Amino acid sequence: MGRYLINRIILILPTLLLVMLAAFAISRFIPGDKAESMMALQGINPDSPVADKEYKRLYTELGLDLPTFYFSIVPEFYPDNANAIHNLKLKNQIRELLQQKCRYDDIQKFLAAKETLVSELKGSSDSLTYKLLNTVMYEPNVAALNTFVENYKNTTALTSLASWPSYITGFEQMKSNIAGCYRPKWVWHGVKNQFHRWFSGAIMGDFGISIKDGRPALQKISAALGWTSVLVFLNILLTVLIAVPSGLLAGYRAGGAFDRWSGILWLALYSVPVFWLASMLIVFFTLETGTEWYRIFPVPGTWHTADGAGLIAFLFQNAGQLALPVICLVANDIAQLSRMVRDNVVNQIFRPYVLQAKSKGLSSGEVLIKHILPNALTPVITSIGGRIPASLSGALVVEIIFNIPGMGRLLYDSIRSADWNVVFGVVVVICLFTIVFLLITDMVYALVNPRIRLS
Repeated sequence: MGRYLINRIILILPTLLLVMLAAFAISRFIPGDKAESMMALQGINPDSPVADKEYKRLYTELGLDLPTFYFSIVPEFYPDNANAIHNLKLKNQIRELLQQKCRYDDIQKFLAAKETLVSELKGSSDSLTYKLLNTVMYEPNVAALNTFVENYKNTTALTSLASWPSYITGFEQMKSNIAGCYRPKWVWHGVKNQFHRWFSGAIMGDFGISIKDGRPALQKISAALGWTSVLVFLNILLTVLIAVPSGLLAGYRAGGAFDRWSGILWLALYSVPVFWLASMLIVFFTLETGTEWYRIFPVPGTWHTADGAGLIAFLFQNAGQLALPVICLVANDIAQLSRMVRDNVVNQIFRPYVLQAKSKGLSSGEVLIKHILPNALTPVITSIGGRIPASLSGALVVEIIFNIPGMGRLLYDSIRSADWNVVFGVVVVICLFTIVFLLITDMVYALVNPRIRLS
């Protein structure tokens, strides 16, 4: 088992690496600009006089000026690192021209000449000049620009400007050097890239800053993980305490009244949609309507967390709030686990070792507890071990309805607000917990079942 454990621990690293690669790749295909989002969080308008300076500062601080990965394969007329362009307006213009196969060096010269021409045009009050200014500033299409240059090449309003010849020269050079095809080139960037920076931070627990409120992503994930852990713990505990005895009794007396009625009850609970059950529990047991006797639990969302309070103190403070969401989770899980235990007991009850135990004079309770139970519970361990990591994000509906700030709710809110640092932090944490709990499940399975040889 020792060698198996070491091999599994070693495999955690490439698994996490693949998950991080996938998460990072997806994050780069998502539209939006983190620096712009951070500016909006700070209340800075894009038209503000300090917008360009602040955008450049945030763009550099967030590492967005670095290459995306250790290497890149781009068309030979592209810049080696397009991310180094921190001016948002300039970046959009360059992107438009690159898509038309213009070469990056020629684009730089053309845009420099264009900026000078725009400065001169802005100083004129002539109506024609104002019309030409709009064309020069906002037209990104090379064919349309070519028509514009040909039509107004000898216009007095433009030939009188000192920058007009440089603009024409820059445009003609860019147009004449348009690439014929997308011939690729390999560019090596080294460790100074966005993925290496993000991966290094993630290994140390730094997933970046939430663009929603400016808090560290790990801080938000840790707080949400505490709430979900309480729900998962109570769910698993109560499910096992109810489902295992129920399944044992139903299986030992298969076909009896308890087996039939318990099966109908658990199947009915399993068939009820979680959102409907949660809504009915809130309506009938929390809202202040109707008669007094069934107003048992407080309105969802009124949580109390005293500073420095431990788990036990937290459970006592929020017992009324936790009761209904735990009931929803337990009702959905009992049926599956109870029927699994019941079927395992039925499979074991006619085995030779059970008949031998009965022939020795052992009571039904002793046979059930000492002999059937250990063998019937062995497959259940796998089910419970897989259920724990799945519950980290699987209680989404319950957390939203009962306003519980857990992992499912955090993931849902972060996706809605495009807070991708938090989203991918949650993904990595769930992946890590899944790997660890499945490893623990294998270890426990081997301990309770000596026939298993993991090596």
